[in-house]
Amino acid sequence: MASQSTSFWPNLMNLVNISNLVQSDPNNDLHDLKVLLKSYFRGNAVQVFLFGSRFLGVGNERSDFDVCVKIDNGFIEQNIMRIKNAIKSDANWKFLEMLDGKCHVIRAVSVPMNLQYDINCSGDLAYCKNKLVKYIFDLQPIARYMVIYLRDWTNKHNLSGSFRSHIIVKMVIYFLQVAKFLPGIQHFLKNQLITSEDCDIDFIELKLSSFNMSKIIVNETETREILIKFFQYYSNFSFSYYTICPYLGFEVSTSSLSTKMPKSFTNPYFYRDAVVMQDMFYLNCNKAKPIKPCSVEHFKAACRKSVV
Repeated sequence: MASQSTSFWPNLMNLVNISNLVQSDPNNDLHDLKVLLKSYFRGNAVQVFLFGSRFLGVGNERSDFDVCVKIDNGFIEQNIMRIKNAIKSDANWKFLEMLDGKCHVIRAVSVPMNLQYDINCSGDLAYCKNKLVKYIFDLQPIARYMVIYLRDWTNKHNLSGSFRSHIIVKMVIYFLQVAKFLPGIQHFLKNQLITSEDCDIDFIELKLSSFNMSKIIVNETETREILIKFFQYYSNFSFSYYTICPYLGFEVSTSSLSTKMPKSFTNPYFYRDAVVMQDMFYLNCNKAKPIKPCSVEHFKAACRKSVV
């Protein structure tokens, strides 16, 4: 398998270096977007945040820019249309489409740089979650190396359509939690109950030593071994029985999940889905709901192949 080949470490370090460059690359378009939106929302505080793979340091030169826009007037639906009109009116931007769903996303292209932007207009929860993930990557740096490797791995195994970047991030965090290298997300929250995807949240900065945990050394040997253990774990994982639950950070059956959740949990229908992967904060949301049983089998087969 690739992780046992002599080119494993040089190839991974090349991917890591690209991710580092992409993460540190200055982005003038982001400043221009903020200036544009401020001109359309005079009298309101306008905040523009970068999140997603570039922000987390796991992206590459082809990665889109995921942007969160927060405006302090509380009128989300009206703001979406005004942001859309602002994009359409400016020669430096090309509006592509509106993506409807739980989060309203405007897809556009920056004309000067020819880069695609996905602009989230439904609050800054996605950005808040990414801040915590970034902090977790700092706590346990091998997690970022794993995500970078696995993003490339899913592309090579034609799995990236179902097992997208945010899915891989949660699977890596959960695996490291079960293996006692990371604590559950619940420990980072300040007893906050997240009742919708529009909530603002904060988290407590904790040390691994508080949980009798320590950093895994990031080198070729340790990274190979932890990836093999990842593949072994998920090749035998019962997706139909367990919930992937980074909030708790330990194995729990989907049938008993509600008994271990805070009172804000109100979703009794997870058992209908092929994969149940709770959002880290908004516990009523199954982030893996679109994944089909055939994709699960494809993923498990690829995991088995990667440990042979």
